[in-house]
This record gives sequence, C-alpha cells and structure tokens, in this order.
Amino acid sequence: MSLTHCTGANYFKTGEDPKLLPDEEYPDWLWELAKPQLKISDYEKRKEEYCSEHGENSDWGDAFTWEEMRKWRKLVRRAKIKKDNALRARK
Repeated sequence: MSLTHCTGANYFKTGEDPKLLPDEEYPDWLWELAKPQLKISDYEKRKEEYCSEHGENSDWGDAFTWEEMRKWRKLVRRAKIKKDNALRARK
C-alpha cells in the first residue's frame, strides 16, 4: 500500500502504478460512483412524500429527474423478471 501511488492499478507487465492526484484534478462524475445505489423502496418513499405534499392526484413524475425515472423503471423491471423466474422455477 502506498499513499502516493494507486497500488495494483497497473495491470501491465511493465511500468508502475499511477500516482495519486489531488481530489480537484479528478472529474466530478467519479465521486458519484461512491454513492450507494437507491432501492425501489427509496423511490416509493420519495413518491409518497411528494404526493403527500402536492396532493394524491399530482403528477408524481415531477419528483424525479429523467435519469432517476430511468433507473427506477429499470429496478422495477428487474424485480418483476426475478419474481416471474422464481414462479416458473416452482412449476
């Protein structure tokens, strides 16, 4: 382990591990990778909070960005596929 180099990042036979840079020199999206991924229950909770604030008949899609909506739909699809596969495996 080293405080100046990223130990193990060099996967070539020759060369050395890259040097660590100050945080400001890395792109902003890199720090987003360290955040935990939201679960379906997190999205449902946020939807309920939005509807309680703006009324039950409000367009709860306004509570999410397009990217968040896309991720939520992907999680719901994935959960449905897993459920269907489990039901088929029982037969």
